Amino acid sequence: MSTTTSQSGRLALPELGASLVRTLAHSSSVPRVVVLLTAALAITLGNPYAPQYLPVSAFVPVILLAGVVLPVRALAATYVAITTMIIWVVAFGTGGPYYIAPFACAATMGTLLATSYSRSQHGVGAFTGDRMIMELRDSLFAIGEIPPLPAGWHAERAFATAHHQAFSGDFDVAVLQEDHSRLEVILVDVAGHGQKVATRSLALSGALSGLVGQVDPAGVLTAANGYLARANWDEGYATAVHLDVDLENGCFNLAHAGHPPAVQFVAATGQWQTVTAALGPALGLLPDAVYPRVEGVLEPGDALLVYTDGVVESPTADVADGIDWMLGRAEASVGAGLSGLTTELVRQGRAGEADDRAAILIRRS
Repeated sequence: MSTTTSQSGRLALPELGASLVRTLAHSSSVPRVVVLLTAALAITLGNPYAPQYLPVSAFVPVILLAGVVLPVRALAATYVAITTMIIWVVAFGTGGPYYIAPFACAATMGTLLATSYSRSQHGVGAFTGDRMIMELRDSLFAIGEIPPLPAGWHAERAFATAHHQAFSGDFDVAVLQEDHSRLEVILVDVAGHGQKVATRSLALSGALSGLVGQVDPAGVLTAANGYLARANWDEGYATAVHLDVDLENGCFNLAHAGHPPAVQFVAATGQWQTVTAALGPALGLLPDAVYPRVEGVLEPGDALLVYTDGVVESPTADVADGIDWMLGRAEASVGAGLSGLTTELVRQGRAGEADDRAAILIRRS
């Protein structure tokens, strides 16, 4: 068995200076204020002796660091103290006259204070909020992690975000029954881009993680559609394909909600074929939508591929052409046992960087 995953769009925090910033961010406000004001005071007292090294502009790093690690009330008090020191340096220090630097410091403090106030309205600080967002992003990706499958079954998945953004509108939820007899997977493509699609993906993934594996497979898409209909999001729809596989005999059933059709590799014929079914509407469009399911069997050597529209859609060609392109890539990978197919499809997806891409392959050996 094998399970491979990939995800683009993750950004690494530079390590230079990060240790000090984290230490300040995790300490209480008083020690942080003391450290920052001590640094500001050192600049103030050192200016008369070394104005070329400690001008007014030397306050800027202290101002920036305070804006990152202090809550809004402590930040306001700290900026009042730093402003007093700047006034003293301008009035009594050496190395002047100072014109631009004091105004630059004031503008920086005003901007960071406004930003800190905005963060405080959401109840999180800068690093607290960043950690929370990263944890939510990682949780979204982990929900779809396909567990190790019984002998004779293999799975792989790959995801890529549009323009390498941190969040994707494409996500999956995978559940393997405790007795390892059944695998359920739902692949979802939430409409939208940017922050809006991030929050909607998180909300919908949480709802689906409570449905997949807990309710009858025939009712998963219906329940998800009801959730989105009640949410009443502006342009709040999503496409999805839900797959239920019996890992003991290879029987499967699936249903589409406005989603591109799944494709199956049939080892007996050596051909890929579209798994046709009456497609239901996208989730969230019609409150009483019906999602018919189609049944099939994965014999030894067969495989089932599901994907999002970013893999097959492009501005210059229709979906049918994109599916033909995808099947061509899939046929070329048969000789390699289909290994790495999802990664290749996501990397070379027809939408390119303009859209999220995702693909999941379930294979029986």
